[in-house]
Amino acid sequence: MYPEEGRLWQFLSIGYMRTFRMDEAYQACKKAVEYGVKDIDLYKRYIITQQVKAGDEERIKTCDDAIKLYPRECIFYIVKGYSLVNLKEYEKAIETLEKGLKYAKQQSDYIDIYSNLAEAYYRIENKERAFDYFEKALEKDTNNLMVLNNYAYYLCLENQDLDKAEKMSKQTYDDQSHNITFADTYAWILHTKGEHMKAKEVLDKFLDSKNEWSETVSNHYQEILEAIK
Repeated sequence: MYPEEGRLWQFLSIGYMRTFRMDEAYQACKKAVEYGVKDIDLYKRYIITQQVKAGDEERIKTCDDAIKLYPRECIFYIVKGYSLVNLKEYEKAIETLEKGLKYAKQQSDYIDIYSNLAEAYYRIENKERAFDYFEKALEKDTNNLMVLNNYAYYLCLENQDLDKAEKMSKQTYDDQSHNITFADTYAWILHTKGEHMKAKEVLDKFLDSKNEWSETVSNHYQEILEAIK
């Protein structure tokens, strides 16, 4: 009866999200925004649904619109920042994330910003700043598995502090031994340290799902096998 009433779409989006109907939640959020609803929680729901249903460019536009309305809300800088990282717009990502840092309040805000800044700085070849931000993220949460994994992997790529990298990676692997990403990082560090058989044993546990491996994991495994010959 009232298809252009934005508040109806706003409330529908809540119901859809609570029942895990993400396609419909995304469309309802989009309609509510198009029909002029400017509620902060609506924008937060919108960017959540966009992570499943939309691309980085659309998320960035939504965050830009939200920032104009709520310039002190950290989450929109975080989402825009990692979307820019995904698009390899690293300088813009750094600028956005550093702005968002001023409005960080929760521990998770700092971890998200620091870890994405670390990624962006690493990609522009500023390894020192990247590793500094990984350290800052771990100061907030020493057990954050994604930060530990990524930091360990980049240290390994730089052939730097391999004992430290192994310790961090082993922590992620021991915590989630079923996770192929963590296993691959751990195996690659072991291989880099010359422990080829041990590296092979780690990845051998995933041979049943080898057809699902990423190209990176497959290449790593092949190099490990060649090192053993």
